[in-house]
Amino acid sequence: MSHSSNTDQASGESEGVAPLKADYQWIDNAASLVEFVATLPAEGGKIGMDLEADNMHCYQEKLCLLQVSGGGTVGLIDPFAIDDLSPLIDRLFAPGGEIWMHGADFDISLMKAAYGDAPPMIWDTQIAAQLTGSRRFGLAALTEDVIGFKMSKGSQKEDWSRRPLTPKMLDYAALDAHLMFPLSEHFTAKLHQLGRWEWFEESCIAARENVLKRPRRDPDDAWRINGWGKLPKGRAQAYLRSLWSWRDREAERRDRPAFKVVNNRDLLQLAEQLATSDRPNGKALRWRLTKAGVSEFHELIDEVEKMSESDYPKKPKVQRLAKDDAFDNRVAKLLDHRNKVAEKLDIDSSLIAPRRTIELLALHDNPSDAFNKGDDNGRPLPSMLNWQREVLGI
Repeated sequence: MSHSSNTDQASGESEGVAPLKADYQWIDNAASLVEFVATLPAEGGKIGMDLEADNMHCYQEKLCLLQVSGGGTVGLIDPFAIDDLSPLIDRLFAPGGEIWMHGADFDISLMKAAYGDAPPMIWDTQIAAQLTGSRRFGLAALTEDVIGFKMSKGSQKEDWSRRPLTPKMLDYAALDAHLMFPLSEHFTAKLHQLGRWEWFEESCIAARENVLKRPRRDPDDAWRINGWGKLPKGRAQAYLRSLWSWRDREAERRDRPAFKVVNNRDLLQLAEQLATSDRPNGKALRWRLTKAGVSEFHELIDEVEKMSESDYPKKPKVQRLAKDDAFDNRVAKLLDHRNKVAEKLDIDSSLIAPRRTIELLALHDNPSDAFNKGDDNGRPLPSMLNWQREVLGI
């Protein structure tokens, strides 16, 4: 069944501008999926795409909806109802495809988790916006600045695992994929006009590879939540480590995000309290916990109390930069040069090189030497794209 989504329902229409429309089809069976995939452009044709996931209402994030458009009707594809999505995945993952998405970092990680890979090339309108000087590069901001419509983002935090999805959520989902076409046309023209298409291509390739190569967080360090370093060393940090693992198990049992079981602030406060008193004041038992969660909570207190100091968490090793007396001066000069280049190009300076990269360059008298993989001193190598080195002259 096809529907027509009009942005008047989710945005304020700009005077004198025709409303955007996104026709969509709800696809929840194999036959409809095959029929829809057949309507997509041949390999090499442009496809607009977005994904919706749930990481706010369940323990483990899950892919809940795929929105795919070949320029006509948007297919809203339900992965919960279709066991075999291979007809679509084969088409999206085919070499030579032109897949356009916005802010694709999280979407790539979702596809990696669900399908083990991602399309071989994803053109990201957020990267395009940054490289052409936009300081507002969220999808809603770009839609307003480029097309002239002020979108409502009221469905961003909805529970996308629910069924059926509301008409408002369906309209929102369809529009996100549809918008890739006018935005891609605008930024393709602008990037070529500025002579930055090669920058864009290199940046998109690197962004995809960075996500696919990103290692999973070390479970031995996962408990080091924001603020852990302010806790007294020793038993308080041992409590935090145990409490974090306990919360994670309880969240899995209840199929809830960990922060909705016990938030990080309470976890830090409880760790410090347990380290300075015999027993908690009872606050923990007022949280909604399973019976197993309550039992494990008391067990972890006993386990940490019996723990020897040698088993307390150790401070992680931090690689120190081998700075010489002229290091700070080189950093200042490089930052000044980078900022002047960025101002001339009218882009954010961090796109050229963040401060950490500048510091790695400044370890050397000649910044170009930083890319010598045979550095006998074992100094870390900065990560820079060709276009970034070119505009900095290194």
